[in-house]
Amino acid sequence: MVKDVPPYILDMIYEKDRLDGKRRAKRKAKRKAASLESDRPIKIVNVLPTPPSSNFGTASPSVVDLTDLVIPKPIDRAVDDYTEWLCDQVEEENWKAGFRSAGSITRADCLDLRHVYQDRDIGYYVNQGVKAGIARSFVQDIKIWADSL
Repeated sequence: MVKDVPPYILDMIYEKDRLDGKRRAKRKAKRKAASLESDRPIKIVNVLPTPPSSNFGTASPSVVDLTDLVIPKPIDRAVDDYTEWLCDQVEEENWKAGFRSAGSITRADCLDLRHVYQDRDIGYYVNQGVKAGIARSFVQDIKIWADSL
């Protein structure tokens, strides 16, 4: 049967087989390299974004000095008074409801306003359903309120 095939056709067949073998070897090497890479442990690095700077010139959370923040009230009463002060700063009921919600969360979790101001964790309130703008004001305006006392 091979004797009936012209030599140039046989050469083409052998060349194709040789090239196919090389391609298979390359693909196999790539798969092996990929499997070696996938066996390496995955390293995940979480980087938190820096908090946005406020218009009030406050320091970043890692630098907040609580000696500047004096709240001359009992901790629990301060939360109520601060919440009402924020509500007095707005006219729309949905804003007031947002500030009251943030105040309720603060009271329910027994948080001291000094620590809320120090941590500046807006996400804490947002994750519990408070609108981002309300949460930002609630967290960042504590010093303004305290200075007005």
